[in-house]
Amino acid sequence: MRELESIPFQHDGVNYEIKVFGDILESGTFVVRAFKHGMPANPYSYSIELKHAISFENLVGVKAIDPLVAQAKSDIVNGTWENVQRLLQTAETTSNFSIS
Repeated sequence: MRELESIPFQHDGVNYEIKVFGDILESGTFVVRAFKHGMPANPYSYSIELKHAISFENLVGVKAIDPLVAQAKSDIVNGTWENVQRLLQTAETTSNFSIS
């Protein structure tokens, strides 16, 4: 998949990039992912197939990747992955639950 766009932003003094990847000819998919220091910032990625992206843009009048970019940023700002990790650690220490 080829990188189509890189959108820099800062949160709590840390530089992040939201990268948009696309493989229009083979998979027909756009993928959005947050990066920190060149590495994925969390395990989340957000995608939409080209056929749905075109329908979305025609119906709503907004680029289909815009909500995906907004969600990627929101997950960084809200600490979504960090919250999941805390919940898993709490569950692991208070029960027989194990994530391994």
